[in-house]
Amino acid sequence: GTPSCANSRIMTDFARTAWGFDGYITSDCGAVYDVCVSHAYEPDPSKTCRDVLEAGMDSDCGTFLNQYLNGSLSTNTTPESVVDTALQHLFKVQIRFGLYDPMGNQPYFAYNYSTKLNTPEHQHLALEAARDSLVLLKNDGAKFPLDSQRYRTVAVIGPNANATVTMQGNYYGVAPYLVSPLQGVAAYATVSYAEGCNVTCPATDGFTDAVIAAQNSDATVLVIGISNELEQEGM
Repeated sequence: GTPSCANSRIMTDFARTAWGFDGYITSDCGAVYDVCVSHAYEPDPSKTCRDVLEAGMDSDCGTFLNQYLNGSLSTNTTPESVVDTALQHLFKVQIRFGLYDPMGNQPYFAYNYSTKLNTPEHQHLALEAARDSLVLLKNDGAKFPLDSQRYRTVAVIGPNANATVTMQGNYYGVAPYLVSPLQGVAAYATVSYAEGCNVTCPATDGFTDAVIAAQNSDATVLVIGISNELEQEGM
């Protein structure tokens, strides 16, 4: 196959011609390096510069073009015209956003955390997105949602039951607050918590506490899965 940032069918034929996209296209971070090295799609760095720019990529999130583009231009491997086209796409967007206007006329510099981020509207939208994205694969006996009058005590068990950092993945900004599954359940019922074991589960010492918590509760919520210890970008 063709790597995305060297794929003219995606970037030029579809995005720009068929869909009318009028912005600039940036590679994924490190993706141009991958075209040359990891995927070996074009092992010559100079030709890789040519291939991605001719395909329709405008900006490299990485250091590959910075390292090899001048050499590619000097040998006429990459024509100046494709660089000019990429720069036109980039500067057109910047001008459209007013980045060269007087500072006082640039609305994006007036954004601040207290008035534009983490507003009640944003929180409501995030909650709506979270609710709409959840998928209940099975509901035997129609037990969900749990009846708060019937299930007054809940055991929350598992390596990710009280996790906060884990649920952010490994590519995230600064969250205004984090609510673990344990904290979420505790808002609706009396909870008892037992980790059981961590995500790598090297020992079973905590299993007894988990069993006791489950036996003494009306319902049990297991929060299992992996974490960045086992899988993440770049691992």
